[in-house]
Amino acid sequence: MWYNSVGAIVGAFKSATARRVEGGEKFGVLALAAEGRQRQNPYKNPPSPWGCSGRSVRAPEMEKETSMAEWPSFQEQEISQDLGELRRKVRTMLDLTTPRDGLAAYYALYHDPARTRLWVAERGLRVEGFLALCQTGWDLFRLFGVLRARRSDVAMALLQRVLQPAGTTVRRPYYLVTTPDLLGVAEEALEVEKVSLNRIYSLDLQRYSPQINVLVTPAQAASGAPRFVIRSQEGQIVAEAGINWQSPHFAEVYVQTAPEAQRRGWGKAVLDSCIAWILRGGTLPLYVVAEGNETSLRLAESVGFVDSGARECAVEGIGKAVR
Repeated sequence: MWYNSVGAIVGAFKSATARRVEGGEKFGVLALAAEGRQRQNPYKNPPSPWGCSGRSVRAPEMEKETSMAEWPSFQEQEISQDLGELRRKVRTMLDLTTPRDGLAAYYALYHDPARTRLWVAERGLRVEGFLALCQTGWDLFRLFGVLRARRSDVAMALLQRVLQPAGTTVRRPYYLVTTPDLLGVAEEALEVEKVSLNRIYSLDLQRYSPQINVLVTPAQAASGAPRFVIRSQEGQIVAEAGINWQSPHFAEVYVQTAPEAQRRGWGKAVLDSCIAWILRGGTLPLYVVAEGNETSLRLAESVGFVDSGARECAVEGIGKAVR
């Protein structure tokens, strides 16, 4: 179903949200972070000539969830609960209604359980930190990690325990997202290849004024997620926007534009259509822009995204051996 006015789109968003609230589900129980950035696998794929803002996510298999061993220095108890119990513990560290904790909430609490492993550090009944490792489709060679901790020493203990356990020789690549105050810890635990500071943007409905382009057609990603594309006369996709992952309240968007399609407004056109689809379901789009990516920043602002003030640090690197 397509909407031809801002009022209809926003009205659908409010109606869908109201239906969930009436059904006993409070708005903001879960948050996602949107990313307007490109991920490249340095071991396999050459840099893409496309103008990219985001990543496409598939979900390969991942090994079984494991628990965290006891750390005497912090008097942490061994956790043997199932993933559901660990996730209930993690919720106490997150504000599920804000963009700041959006990405952490999704990967720690709602990513496919079969492709998620979660470690929780406790001191008594208080959760001091957690590390989630998830397998996604944006890079089959790297595990996606989310780190949160109340103190830097807890963060370091988690990283050393999980990313490179003592006695192992296999060194794995990771993509780790954490808060700016823990960047130094991440850089110490990994042999860093790339670091980026990202701004988290959320859609301001008052600034949102979509323009429907007849060239945009709906499609479906291999994962089943919706996407919106513009094709060339030869049938090749030259502009695409889609959803990396989605919760009941937020959805992460990405945009890709081929070189020959840039500066025609096609990136904005496919993004407008994707946003309209998201709002119709009662969820709010989010978008993350790397500092210095002015092209992606202008695109985000052109469709109504505003800076939430939240920041995240993304670190790509190899786990260091623990001696």
